Amino acid sequence: MTTHKRSYGRQEHLLQLNHYLNVLVRKPGALRNAQLWRQANVSTSYHRLFDELKTTSKGCREFVQVLLLRRDGDERVVDSAVGAAVANGLPRLDVIEQLIAQAGDIRPATAPADVKEQLQSITVSPMDLTRYDALPSLSKEVSA
Repeated sequence: MTTHKRSYGRQEHLLQLNHYLNVLVRKPGALRNAQLWRQANVSTSYHRLFDELKTTSKGCREFVQVLLLRRDGDERVVDSAVGAAVANGLPRLDVIEQLIAQAGDIRPATAPADVKEQLQSITVSPMDLTRYDALPSLSKEVSA
């Protein structure tokens, strides 16, 4: 169920962007001139992102996907990813998704390994890969 603030003024519309995202998925181009977007309570990074994305053929669709990520995920992480993408001159959905994924990756950079002493003395010599140079080339068989 959705709740909206009541408007007591004349010709006043109090719209919440998140409530209309499911509609915008089907009609993303409607966001370009929508009063809904002009009223949106988002940071300037989102406005800069939209200004960049709306110039591409699938930009509005990608921007709606970013807004869905914000609605359905951690707003702070998405806001940070959008800000970083715009600041670095990479205003794209795939970059933002990658930044969000990196923010959620809390694994340590190197995991300490508890290796038995008997296994620590084992060494493996590097393979000689020059034997693969003697194999017949596949490109000759394909072009024939």
